[in-house]
Amino acid sequence: MTTATLERVTIAEFLARDDQDDYELIDGELKERCMSAKAVWVTTELGWFVAAFNRVARLGLFFTDGVQLEIFGGRYYLPRPDGIFISFGRLGSTRPPEGTLTAVPELVIEVVSPSDKAGDVDRKVRRYLQAGVDMVWVAYPDTRSVHVFRRDGSSTPVTPPMSLEGENILPGFSQPVADFFPAPVTE
Repeated sequence: MTTATLERVTIAEFLARDDQDDYELIDGELKERCMSAKAVWVTTELGWFVAAFNRVARLGLFFTDGVQLEIFGGRYYLPRPDGIFISFGRLGSTRPPEGTLTAVPELVIEVVSPSDKAGDVDRKVRRYLQAGVDMVWVAYPDTRSVHVFRRDGSSTPVTPPMSLEGENILPGFSQPVADFFPAPVTE
């Protein structure tokens, strides 16, 4: 009896694909990116506030959905977070890099869709923090909350009427968390 072996896809093989925008590379497997309309809307709103703040503060570069993070030191893991902030100092430039982002950003944003599994989101957060990301914001559209995870191991849930703070990464950034989510349905 023979068993089929699933060949793992490397980062180089993945980057050569024409359809790479539709996937993330997670442990050598192609994972289709299936964001709900609500999650895309939240990503846009959250990204807009961070980008507008950074446009004035000029602390670094902010990227929304689409930049691949090649910071994990392996050949089989290339996630595509919903948002990334990296300071000019950490990037070593004031210009965006060509291709993947290989410098570790200070902030990563993930917005949870109904198709996301809690364990997968938790593993991503752990990997970001282990790779040196200082802070991860995980937005949950259904509960209208953002959970802040820090590299020091601390975490904070932020719910309305609280504000999401940029802390030492985006000093001065403070926005009511309710601004990132559609208004609750009232009967």
